[in-house]
Amino acid sequence: MGKLALAAIVSFWVIPISLLVNRTVPDSYMDEIFHIPQAQQYCRGNFRSWDPMITTPPGLFMNDILSINLDLECVFYLSN
Repeated sequence: MGKLALAAIVSFWVIPISLLVNRTVPDSYMDEIFHIPQAQQYCRGNFRSWDPMITTPPGLFMNDILSINLDLECVFYLSN
């Protein structure tokens, strides 16, 4: 099974479950009050900002983003 097909299949059950959880628990949960503003800073390109309340190393997120982007690029180029 291809990666795009797998992503589509997973999306069909992840999205409804996410909507259900967001309706059931609409407020921030546990450490989201720290991670959401940090993610917003990263999305603005401000990689020097750091909230000391966050214990996850910042490079951990960047590794995931690079890995996902490389996988998607490979799928695109291999399919053509």
